[in-house]
Amino acid sequence: MNPILHRQGVKDPALEILGYHGIRVPVESGSDGEVVSQALRSAMFERQSRLHDLQRSTEQSVAAQVAESINMVDGELQNLLGVLYAHSPYATVHLADSKAKDRLEHLDHEIEGLGDGIKRLDVDRLAEAEQTRLSAALDA
Repeated sequence: MNPILHRQGVKDPALEILGYHGIRVPVESGSDGEVVSQALRSAMFERQSRLHDLQRSTEQSVAAQVAESINMVDGELQNLLGVLYAHSPYATVHLADSKAKDRLEHLDHEIEGLGDGIKRLDVDRLAEAEQTRLSAALDA
C-alpha cells in the first residue's frame, strides 16, 4: 500500500473489496495480514452461523408445511372413504362387476399359490448351490 496515496484519501483496493462484501477492517491497521485474516475468520464464522440458522428454520418450515399438507389430505381421504362406505352394508365395498370380481379372486388364488411355493423353497440349498456355481466359475 502506498502511504502517500493512503494519506490523500485513496483506500487500499483490498480493503475496499472487503468493505464491499461487508467485512470491516479497522483503517488504522492498514492491510496488516493478521488483522485482515482475523476479520475474514470472523466474517466467515458469522455467515456460517447465519447460514446454519437459515438451514434449520427452512427445514423446520418445510417439514411443518409437509406435515400439514399430509394431515389435510389424510382428513380428506377419511371423509371420502366415509362417504363411500356410508351406503354399503357393514361398511364394506364390493365390486359390482362379477367378471372383474371373478378375475380378482382368480388372481388372489394364484398369488396365494405363489406365496405357498415360495414358502416351500429351500433357501439354504439354493444359496449353497449358487455359491458352488460361483466358486466353480471363479476357479475356471
